[in-house]
Amino acid sequence: MIVRQNDDVLKGKSFQQSLKSPGSQTKIDFDVHFPGQTRFILKSVRIMFITSVVLILFTFFSVILIVRYYLRERYFAERIKDMVGNLTHEFMTPISSISLAGNMILRRNEKYGDQSIVQFATAIKEENRKLQLQVERLLQMAAVEKGSFDYNKTPVDIHALINEAIKSLSFQLRQKDGEVVCDFQAGNPVIAADRMHFLHVFINLIGNSIKYSREAPLIRITTKRTGQKLEISVQDNGIGIPAREHRRIFEKYYRIQNGNKHNTKGFGIGLYYVKAVVKGHRGSISLASTPGEGSTFTIVLPAGEGKIENKS
Repeated sequence: MIVRQNDDVLKGKSFQQSLKSPGSQTKIDFDVHFPGQTRFILKSVRIMFITSVVLILFTFFSVILIVRYYLRERYFAERIKDMVGNLTHEFMTPISSISLAGNMILRRNEKYGDQSIVQFATAIKEENRKLQLQVERLLQMAAVEKGSFDYNKTPVDIHALINEAIKSLSFQLRQKDGEVVCDFQAGNPVIAADRMHFLHVFINLIGNSIKYSREAPLIRITTKRTGQKLEISVQDNGIGIPAREHRRIFEKYYRIQNGNKHNTKGFGIGLYYVKAVVKGHRGSISLASTPGEGSTFTIVLPAGEGKIENKS
């Protein structure tokens, strides 16, 4: 049986199909016509089409706005960063002058032996040194954030560096009747590191332990070697950090919320700087803390077999 398709079928306006009937001499032809086929299809998809176009336009303009806001915020962030850097450099001059004046007062007072003047001048020097540390921290953070920044890595004895950090914080420890107990178990504590930046890493961690202690600070610093890894932990008996804050504690400018934000000391850059330096040395830092029981910061660094040559 051969069915010849008419012009309507060829043009897609109708559908034609021939079927065999049970009888041998009979055939059944179905011819279905679709009037207004194009109009029907357009009407059926009109809402979907209009919605899709609106959604595409909305997405397009949203992306443009997001990019525009991002570029604007980035511009403001760069300007703020430049302003902070310039102000920080300007602070260094009066800080140096205050330090020089304090030293001159102490030297001249040696002739008279007035202990009250010695105490006042010593307090001025120590507070000035705290301010200097904060300014240096801002400068260091700005240096770390620069894409072209490279660490000046040399063989460094971590044990000696920790002792130096403890010595630089001796005044704060005496003020709070604090104590630092060192348990150096690492056989070879020499690693390739930027000495200046890692010194400030330990100053930050030990300084935080002193700062956030309600009673006499008891700080335990432990080192150990595990294969090619050097592990350093700084444990304290401070106020501790709530579990909800652990995830954000290393974010820049983030400060723990404790009800009164004026009681939260610092600028929120110390631990961010610590993590940036540790990460720059291919290491990691983690936190374990319980409110009211203290905190433990653990640093894990790749340790080589380097040795520090004695200079004669």
